[in-house]
Amino acid sequence: MINTLKGQIADIDDRSITLNVGDIGYEVLLPLSYLLQLKSGDIVNVFIHTHVREDQFTLFGFENKAEKDLFRKLINVSGIGPRSALAMLSVATVQNIVRAIESGEVNNFPKIPGVGKKTLEKLIVELRGKFDNIIITNESDDIKNARLALETLGYNSRDISTVLSTLHPDLDMNSIIREALKVLSKA
Repeated sequence: MINTLKGQIADIDDRSITLNVGDIGYEVLLPLSYLLQLKSGDIVNVFIHTHVREDQFTLFGFENKAEKDLFRKLINVSGIGPRSALAMLSVATVQNIVRAIESGEVNNFPKIPGVGKKTLEKLIVELRGKFDNIIITNESDDIKNARLALETLGYNSRDISTVLSTLHPDLDMNSIIREALKVLSKA
């Protein structure tokens, strides 16, 4: 299978790029959020998920491994196809999707075209607590340090992630720990 492709963008349309790798041009579907950052002529390294069906061979591309890993988790949920998963990654970051799932609240998801409330509920039930291998980037140092402190105190990473996802990201480390301990000690 193809894991990554590195090449020059030959063409961009509303949902995909044509990526020239050697003498071959690959059509790669991308999340809109990533697609909007690119322009023809850019040299990019794209993480690839190859989706094979009886009548179709499609390449889905991602900016980083975390996006690709989340995409794969999403399409393993019944009712979420690759285009729905791509739509999710087009309107929300990996961090926001993971936080929404871990919070257990459908209302924490952004509005996603083609994905209804029942599908989101199923997504929460099937994926909540299963994000240990997806690295969430862009956490502040205060949040990372608070997470480490809470793990040192013996709390499990799933409960910590759930609590941290509900706290305001601009709190300092001591406030994060204090607020998280209030919630975790009740559980």
